Amino acid sequence: MEQSIKKKEFQAVIKGLHVLFTFLFVMLCLSMVVFIGLSIVVGVIPTEGVMNVMEKGQLSATLHISGLEIALNQSAVQNFVYDKSTVLWIFILCLFNITMVTFIVFLVKNMLKGIIKGEVFSVANSKRMAYIGYMIVVLSLTIHSMQAYVIYAISTLFQLQLQFEQTAWIESVNYQIFGIHWSMLLCGLVVWTIGRIFKYGSFLQEEYDATV
Repeated sequence: MEQSIKKKEFQAVIKGLHVLFTFLFVMLCLSMVVFIGLSIVVGVIPTEGVMNVMEKGQLSATLHISGLEIALNQSAVQNFVYDKSTVLWIFILCLFNITMVTFIVFLVKNMLKGIIKGEVFSVANSKRMAYIGYMIVVLSLTIHSMQAYVIYAISTLFQLQLQFEQTAWIESVNYQIFGIHWSMLLCGLVVWTIGRIFKYGSFLQEEYDATV
């Protein structure tokens, strides 16, 4: 009786997680569509049109950098110099990150769906775990470079580096282009290892089914 209750509770948790990851997958897909649309808009609108809007409008800008929120004053916003290729690269890098995360969420969603059907230690789940591990490892090797470029691009668009260097208590501003997110790398390797364990578990399950 107790095992039956625990099994039902486990199934309820898995179904709830499946609904949650399905919702996340839909939202991430919508985000991808938005960034693709913005990239097309940036590619189509001429530079002169954007600069006219910047000059006529009273715009504000807030930067969110690793938990730090910087609200730019009006003079900093007016120093904005629009460069189409730079803005496009920012959107492309954001789209790359969102695509990677979407793929991970998609794999987790399908894995949860398989568990609901009773397919826990299966070859399909082991492959999904391995792919998730690969994606996390790729992100761990690229996320620092992408973040550094986005910060550099934004500072270039708003000419923030010149303003930073004119500040008395800032001597210089440098960007760390190459770096590894070690905790994310370790997480990816752990997930990949769990995938290999799932593969071995599916092999044992097939052997057990063959002997019964």
